[in-house]
Amino acid sequence: MSKLRLPLTRIRTGLWWPVRLVIVLVTTLGILSYAGLVVTERTLDPSQIIRGPGQLWVTVAVDTPLTTLGLFASRCDSISGNVIADLSSEAVLTEDGRRLGPAHAIDDRLHADGAGVYSFRCLDDAGGRALGFSTSDNSDPRANGRSYRLSTPVRMVPELFLGPFMLLVVWGLRRLLATIAAANPRARIADGDRLTWGELAVVALAGLAFSMAWAIGSGQDRNWDQRNYHVYASFAWLHDRIGLDVEPGQVQTWSNPFPHIPYYLAIMHLPPMAAGALMGALASLNFVLIYLIGWRLIRGGSRATRHALVLPAAIIGFTAATPLSELGTTFIDNTSCLPLLAGLLLALHSFDLDDRDRRLPLISLGIGILVGLAVGLKLTHSLFLPGLAIGLLLCRRLPVTLLRIAPAGLLGIGIGFLAGDGPPAWVLWQHYGNPFFPYFNDLFKSPYYPPVPFAAATFVPQSWGEALSIPVLWAFLYDHGFTHPGPHCLTVWGRDWFCVARLTSEVPFRDPRGLLLEIGLGVAAITVLLRAFVTWPRLAQWPWLAGAEDRNRLVLMVFFLTGFAAWMAFFGYQRYFVTIDLLSGLAMALVILAILPRPRHRVAALTLAALLAVTWTRPSDWERVAYGRSWFGLDVPPPLMAPNTVFVMVNGRAASYLVPFFPPSDRFVRLTGNIVLDPEVGLGRQAERLLADHTGPIMVVGVSPTVLEVNERTFYDLDLETLKRFRLDTDFSRCLTFTSRGETLQLDRFIACPAQRRP
Repeated sequence: MSKLRLPLTRIRTGLWWPVRLVIVLVTTLGILSYAGLVVTERTLDPSQIIRGPGQLWVTVAVDTPLTTLGLFASRCDSISGNVIADLSSEAVLTEDGRRLGPAHAIDDRLHADGAGVYSFRCLDDAGGRALGFSTSDNSDPRANGRSYRLSTPVRMVPELFLGPFMLLVVWGLRRLLATIAAANPRARIADGDRLTWGELAVVALAGLAFSMAWAIGSGQDRNWDQRNYHVYASFAWLHDRIGLDVEPGQVQTWSNPFPHIPYYLAIMHLPPMAAGALMGALASLNFVLIYLIGWRLIRGGSRATRHALVLPAAIIGFTAATPLSELGTTFIDNTSCLPLLAGLLLALHSFDLDDRDRRLPLISLGIGILVGLAVGLKLTHSLFLPGLAIGLLLCRRLPVTLLRIAPAGLLGIGIGFLAGDGPPAWVLWQHYGNPFFPYFNDLFKSPYYPPVPFAAATFVPQSWGEALSIPVLWAFLYDHGFTHPGPHCLTVWGRDWFCVARLTSEVPFRDPRGLLLEIGLGVAAITVLLRAFVTWPRLAQWPWLAGAEDRNRLVLMVFFLTGFAAWMAFFGYQRYFVTIDLLSGLAMALVILAILPRPRHRVAALTLAALLAVTWTRPSDWERVAYGRSWFGLDVPPPLMAPNTVFVMVNGRAASYLVPFFPPSDRFVRLTGNIVLDPEVGLGRQAERLLADHTGPIMVVGVSPTVLEVNERTFYDLDLETLKRFRLDTDFSRCLTFTSRGETLQLDRFIACPAQRRP
């Protein structure tokens, strides 16, 4: 037998070397491409240049040879519409070797001014890309004898790059963790031990490096919520403007500002790239918490086996589409959940203690404080309270739970909630008579808003069939328009399957984790039932929930599944799904542990699941752009900086991020948006009094990104009607315009027109 084993071993080793070489080469090429080091250049053919309006010249079919190979991604993938500017494009246009620009110019500047500005855009109907540009002196590029070259960094298709890259990362981290464990004799205990400081440092640094790199590589965040209320809510709280302005951030104006304040300070005081990296670094703590939770769930066997199971499970959760899309953004879903995950970790730790342990009430108090803090920072985390409570009830004796754990836990939830939302709630109560204004006004009946509830049920599935179909559509409908009216269906062989009326996000994404878990849970249920049937005479002898590991796994699955069900029933909106996404890898690991008995098979299955999940995932794009010299780059005309001005905001576009850049004496009043004010009711009456008492200038402000001529047609009919109801006459002949990010991008164009109030 020994003579046979040696050749077979050599054959296996010989086969692995080409595979490893291919993995290293593909990963290296992918890293180089995403670092911007793979660049192709193309000289524009004058015969393919077409005359456009004004100073605009257009050349189509500008795809480079590398993108036509099919190995590199086109930035026009999954774009809906006819002509859409690609604001994230890094293409550089030169004229006789001299760089033109700025890039990403809006159409009206291309048409009217020219002078070398250009923009890269997608032609969805034609399936290609185009370059809209102008020459430096507005001459004809077909006849001026100059050479125009387009340099374009290319990116490898993620399906080819992410899989090998993840395999190398997992292999490297496992070897590093194993080396640290072997170097520490105290770390060799197989069961019940903790992660060493060295192992924890490796996990933390890996999560930190990935998060910061992703935040920087994805570009600067300019999501709608950030421009609508994230910046303003923080500014208003820090500068005592609550009640001074009238809903400049629309209905979200009064949202809890506490979790947004660190982001606001970073945006206002740090270079944009440093601010984005800091946002990503804060969210990286999720990776550490997931790993610690997984370490408590998976016990027994060697430390190497535990790392081999926990590491891919943590990667699956941390790289899910929604958490990944929020890295480096001002969304707080993936940071406000940190105390919730910490509370879950502490709850799992409590099962190492006996029911009579004196420390149990104190630990229960800590769990409550952490969970209550998460709910206070973002109310949607309350969805997970029932799951945690049910899990604790199932795993503890009822008298112990009711007499020792529950009172301390409830007290802790109250303390944590007051710490997270108490001060803002008190200020809202003082100003509006509703601590959650304008939400729950059917209960508090503030005179500033009608007594109606807010029901965020737009995305909620309409039936059990839709609820079960949604994870399938997550895995396959990335190229589908999420904002389009339904039904949304998966078409196979000319027939529609898994139809739903509305998807769970307005921004496209792709994620197979829900589908993998649906399949895995079904297989696990069948496996467990078969095992129970075969061994039913010995069921009474099973040590059911006798060990801490069994209790931990039960609590995690109850927490996960009840949170999933509550999310489906009450919200169905993808961004509120972050906590479930982060725990999805651990849930998948427990499913695999229930199906496969051998450690080697478990490691292989979970690694393959991680490979599939990472490779197939496409996160949402929340309006990211290239980093500039300043976050917003506002270019406000001096006449608009006069003190004691009232700015009347209309047309519902995100614009409240302007407020911190104007004099403190200015006031901002929004009349139209997702709340349309009535001068006789609530907030409208407050706006009416403010306008009536004001003695300084009044300016009407709207946002319109692509207009050449400013007149009354620039604004919506609803805006004009509302201005008349508030007795405001607007002079459209004296309007001023200014832009956001004017040095490199013109993303928002603001229009400010003087107005007079009729007596």
